[in-house]
Amino acid sequence: METISITLYDKQYDLGIVKGKYSNNGTMYLGLYDIANDEPFCDITVNLPESYARGTIQYINTNDFPELEDIINEYSLGFCMGSGNSGYCTYPLYYFDQGEIDKYIYREV
Repeated sequence: METISITLYDKQYDLGIVKGKYSNNGTMYLGLYDIANDEPFCDITVNLPESYARGTIQYINTNDFPELEDIINEYSLGFCMGSGNSGYCTYPLYYFDQGEIDKYIYREV
């Protein structure tokens, strides 16, 4: 497994991806996991009701972690296809490259 390395507030993190499915609709869930501390770091995806998310297409949670788009682009995990709204937030809609995602899988849930 390869890791995603980021620096936030002068601290280095080595992250892996947790992959699963949302129980209410079966769409793909992705999260980042802090490998050194074996604990969740942040959700990559967000489960919007009545969304266009299918297969490896999912909205990303830039509301809670604005740097997600930079990470996805830097590691070639996917590309933006548009956006969707929920409440006062706009979330980018991404197509995820399953082959690239699989390189960073830390855990499946």
